[in-house]
Amino acid sequence: MVRFGSRWLMLLTSTLWLCSLGGCGGHKPPGPSPFPAKITLSPANSASVQAGSIISFFASAQNASNSAISASFTYQSSNTDILNIASNGVACAGKWDAQFVTCTPGAFGVAQVTASALGASSAPTLIFVHPPIDNIQISKVVPVNSPPPACPGQQIVPAACAVPFTPNNSCLSPNQQMTLQATAFSKGVDITGVVGPFTWSQSSSTVFKVTPVISSSDNVPTNQAVVAPGAPGLTPIFATAAGVSQPVTATAVDIQGCVVPKAPLTWSSSQPAAISAPTSCGAGTCSLSTSQPGSGSVTASCTPPTCNIGFPLNIAGFVQPLPVYPVTPISGVVNGTIAATSVLATSKDCSGDFSCAVALYDILTSNNLAGNPITFPQPPNSVLFDAVGDKAYAGSAFGAMLITVANLGSSSASPFSTFTTARGKVLAVSENGNLAVLSDTQSTPNQVYVVSAASSSSATVAPLNISGANAAAVSPDGLKAFIIGCKAGAGQCSNGGDTLYVFSTLQALQTIPLSTSPVSATSIAFSSNGAFAFISEASGSGSSLAIYNTCNNAPSTNSTSVVQTISLPSQPSFVKVLPDGIHIIALDNTGLDYITTTITAAASQALCPQFISASSQPIPLGQGTFNPINFFVSPDGTLAFIVASDRSSVLVYDFNTNSVSGISLANNASPVSADITVDGTLLYVAGSDGMLHEVSTTSAADLLPISFTIPSRFSTPFCSLDPTSGPCKLDVVAVKP
Repeated sequence: MVRFGSRWLMLLTSTLWLCSLGGCGGHKPPGPSPFPAKITLSPANSASVQAGSIISFFASAQNASNSAISASFTYQSSNTDILNIASNGVACAGKWDAQFVTCTPGAFGVAQVTASALGASSAPTLIFVHPPIDNIQISKVVPVNSPPPACPGQQIVPAACAVPFTPNNSCLSPNQQMTLQATAFSKGVDITGVVGPFTWSQSSSTVFKVTPVISSSDNVPTNQAVVAPGAPGLTPIFATAAGVSQPVTATAVDIQGCVVPKAPLTWSSSQPAAISAPTSCGAGTCSLSTSQPGSGSVTASCTPPTCNIGFPLNIAGFVQPLPVYPVTPISGVVNGTIAATSVLATSKDCSGDFSCAVALYDILTSNNLAGNPITFPQPPNSVLFDAVGDKAYAGSAFGAMLITVANLGSSSASPFSTFTTARGKVLAVSENGNLAVLSDTQSTPNQVYVVSAASSSSATVAPLNISGANAAAVSPDGLKAFIIGCKAGAGQCSNGGDTLYVFSTLQALQTIPLSTSPVSATSIAFSSNGAFAFISEASGSGSSLAIYNTCNNAPSTNSTSVVQTISLPSQPSFVKVLPDGIHIIALDNTGLDYITTTITAAASQALCPQFISASSQPIPLGQGTFNPINFFVSPDGTLAFIVASDRSSVLVYDFNTNSVSGISLANNASPVSADITVDGTLLYVAGSDGMLHEVSTTSAADLLPISFTIPSRFSTPFCSLDPTSGPCKLDVVAVKP
């Protein structure tokens, strides 16, 4: 502001100097007029005050040239029984004493206040003086005429659209609106008439636009306001008078089956390296990108806080603004030229020794050369990519690390960002890499850390008091993380978690016991449409996949409120959800379970939950009992590749022929860790021989065992020191999507 003023003064000086060059008559110009042409009074228009209160008025004057001038003002009240004003503009809603110190309440009503000077007067300000307000009630004004139809112009109008309007219906479609009316009370008496203007506000202007109704006679806001919906959501609306407010809640989410124009949808992809929705996607249609061979599913959900705004508000009588998911995702298989990627290879054997330096190899699949490694800032215990492939998280007992993949191999920018306040093993990473869940089961007490890192420079860490967390998954829309741990104070569970914890940046941590009887949960996965979470459980009554609703964290039930579970012959170690929105494949230590689900929409005029039913077909592999460390499904869903630590080959199950085959590893090595490329053509397996095996799933052969040289000052290719358990070996493999 000072800078702007200086420029204005410079311009004025220059103008006067030019005028003197022109010889402006040779006379000194007249000075500014000292007489006011306009007086402005503040507060203007109107104000509402409680009897006995004090309100200050301020006046300013301008002359005919709109220049500010000094003036001595006189303040006047049209009714001194209601409002008394001292000479300095300080007013009493009642009567001043002789010294203008004590204000005593007087009559109730309306008084006009003006300020005058040298014959000019301000526009009046209406002051409403009223008794103390102890209650404001907000009601809906029943319209004189029927409201417009909820969704006009739709060629196919759902039957639910024909919902009759009633004053109690707080749900509005985009083209509808309602009028709200505030009524003020004092000791049970309606005093609205002397309260004056009400101020209307809302917590979220995105959900609703609130427009006060202005009196045409005196230009004063009345006790009514018109509410028009915007983005789907739930938000409190407040009516305030003289500092007293009362909320009312209305929802703009369309549960009448009507189209919400330009709803701010969240698009997510299970495998964005193959099929992705650009960040520019929002409402309506979205042009998907198919950048490389593979398969995936894409969903568009109404996810808070950008859609169904107000979550997790839950107010009796109103629709709770919960996330809404599609019944069926968009899914497909992409064919084409196989794209080169890279593989991260390292060791976790030094994870307990801070002084041990650990090497990370970034191996290109185009040449399969180990090359020169880089050194982790902290010894890692796990590495996990996001689904996009832009970020990877490395867990550590001494501080988690975010790896910016684009900086690997850079001489000018470090690929590592370290979070010293987040420790433990990486359990889950969101699809976009903005959220990671780590579990520290070594420290006392155990903790879970949720790292939010949309960018490495603005990352935050949320510590959670969760013991023994052994599994986690982030919902496809990134709204929630489901974490399996032990009940509070239990320490580590003996065989798996017995409690579900639900984390969201919009909601306090939710704690949900998985069963009233002893239970062991070991893995978790979300449905491809994002509406359900499947939890692998074992209890005295058998093994199953428990199903939970993503929207409200509750166990899934059918339409008659019977809890739904998927019974299995044995507890699975791994659960894979296929992108088709129908099938799930679970793996235990003897075989597979092929699960077929049917998902139906939520009940009419309900946001949540959807309903799911399922049937399971057990598939014994006939290989006896084995120790699975991972398994993968081909993009077309016809093959399953099972990697077990007690086998020297990768087991392959063909769903079309119901047959089992194997891909032998060179050197008779047994797998230690494994990952697969997005197109499903290559498996990279860390072998017990210390080599990284490139295994072709198309030719069913171990194409190339990749060896590693020992870097300078290292005792092995991966560690600078030998831990007490023996020399470090290759046991962490992660393929970039």
